[in-house]
Amino acid sequence: MGRPLTMNHVTLFFPENKVDDLIFNLHNIGVCELKKSEHKLPEKYSQENVIQINSLISRANNLSEILSCHSEKEKHNPFRTKAKSNNETIENSEKRISAIESKILMSDHELKSIHEKLHELRSLAGIMKMLPDMRTDSFESTENVVRIPGLIMKKSLKELVSETKDKAVLLESGKKGNMAFACVICLCEDAPLIKKTLNEHGFHEIQIPLKKKKPSEIIDLMREEILELEETESSVGLVLKKNASLYLDEIRAIHEELCICRERLSALRMFGASKSFSILEAWVPEREFELFEGAVKETTRLYYIESTERDDAPTQLNNSAFAKPFEAITRLYSVPKYKRFDPTMIIAVFLPLFFGFMLTDFVYGMILFAASVFIYFTAARRSSSAATFGHILMWFGVSTMILGIVFSSYFGDFWQRIGLNLPVVIDSMKQVLLTLGIVLSIGTLHMITGLVIGFRENVRNKRVMKAFTEQGVWIVFVLSILCMISGVSFLRILGLVVLVTDTVLQLFFVSRESGFISGLLSVFGFMSYVGDTFSYARLMALGIGTSGISLAVNFMTFLAMEKVPYAGVVLAVIIFIIGHTFNIVMNSLGGFIHGLRLHFLEFFQKFYEGGGKEYRAFEAQRKITEVRR
Repeated sequence: MGRPLTMNHVTLFFPENKVDDLIFNLHNIGVCELKKSEHKLPEKYSQENVIQINSLISRANNLSEILSCHSEKEKHNPFRTKAKSNNETIENSEKRISAIESKILMSDHELKSIHEKLHELRSLAGIMKMLPDMRTDSFESTENVVRIPGLIMKKSLKELVSETKDKAVLLESGKKGNMAFACVICLCEDAPLIKKTLNEHGFHEIQIPLKKKKPSEIIDLMREEILELEETESSVGLVLKKNASLYLDEIRAIHEELCICRERLSALRMFGASKSFSILEAWVPEREFELFEGAVKETTRLYYIESTERDDAPTQLNNSAFAKPFEAITRLYSVPKYKRFDPTMIIAVFLPLFFGFMLTDFVYGMILFAASVFIYFTAARRSSSAATFGHILMWFGVSTMILGIVFSSYFGDFWQRIGLNLPVVIDSMKQVLLTLGIVLSIGTLHMITGLVIGFRENVRNKRVMKAFTEQGVWIVFVLSILCMISGVSFLRILGLVVLVTDTVLQLFFVSRESGFISGLLSVFGFMSYVGDTFSYARLMALGIGTSGISLAVNFMTFLAMEKVPYAGVVLAVIIFIIGHTFNIVMNSLGGFIHGLRLHFLEFFQKFYEGGGKEYRAFEAQRKITEVRR
């Protein structure tokens, strides 16, 4: 904890014919990150199989999407399978996908055709209702006369009539919504010009069945056809539902197996090889080295391993169960470089504390805690991101509840207004200086923690002078200021002496490295530390802001109850719910953002070296399948 795991760079020499077996074993246990070798693979490791697998994955995706639309199960049981080689996976997947396609695709194509036909018939039936009660073959063109039936916007109808009255006749019929049916009749020689005019006015020509029947009679025939298609649709849908219950789990399992197989084949590009042996380079966590070597021994007895620790290793964070979810916050900034300090534990302690100060209401904390429990028992089981968010939210809620008790806020002053006097520890609205002193003390502790870590890191990496110039002088500066404001005469004098000495040392150290002018200017950097310290006053400001909004909401709630007759209680409830919901949402968001700011800007700049590359294990990710042992 506080440091990433020790990582070894491993170079493995082993027989060339054992590459597939080694990849298979390493992928199953996930104890290393493969590193690109400088040597090229033999031509036999081509990407043809990857191309074939991509095609199979695409086909499996298509089947999965089709069957998912007809599946009635929300949860799917794990699909048990046995471990297979790459060739077995490809061969078996090809057979099963082809077999399932033969049962699914024809039904799906038929169902889509039915849907298209039904849409067409229903649209046409709607248009037929707008036609005049006359035989539809009356709209058929002749050798000399062109009849153009169609739809047009009502607002464009009058303008169209006026523009075409000299060369065409426009028969207007039924209207539906903003659309109107019209049939334009003109001579054949005038048809091109008339059609151009119609297009300019948004006239949409339609195809209607030209039969010796009236629209009402045609609609009756359409209804019969629609009923027949709906029955066929239902029967085809039942077939697909049955097939979904039979094959959906299997096709998802096949998809997952193919993705895992593709990862293994892609891993071949990482290996170097000669005619007789292959070379694997990998990053292996020190605690996983025995498992890694065990997988190699299981593959072959003929191998040679070289293991060294290098500074360019990837970073694998190592935190307790309490702090681990807060690794997501560290990643928002950047993971630390290998062997550098990991600030996750400090974030896990201070970020909820800062958040609680900025929300500072016991009931708000209970609401956040309840939300985190709800997330844990619902979304968290399906998503690791949701589990992380739920864990962080839980500690935000706990911190808010504790500080809500300290500052005696329970929906603001709601309970006091109804006559219930709760004990007051600190009233942030009245005891402003005390509250400010608390938050500045916490801020000072936060910054000193960063400075001490930075000092230790520099000394550890043999940068002693840098440790004194970048952290040492500032630690002494903060301690001297604390002595001067302590109220004890001896400590005040000591603090002043130490401050003067510290200023001289800062001037000396920086002048030695960068010149006297830079040293003189660096003294003004002391003011930036004062500014950084007072930036923690935002904790108090947002806390008072939350309390202030709560007081305003409660005031309006009781005002509505007193002043509004009859509906006053209902209005008061609405104001109370909306007001406090707004308060908790906006100030929770503000508390999180400002908490991050205090860490990323004020805290991290004192010591943190990000820019690390996170360790990614070469591991088969199984969410649907389970391998039988």
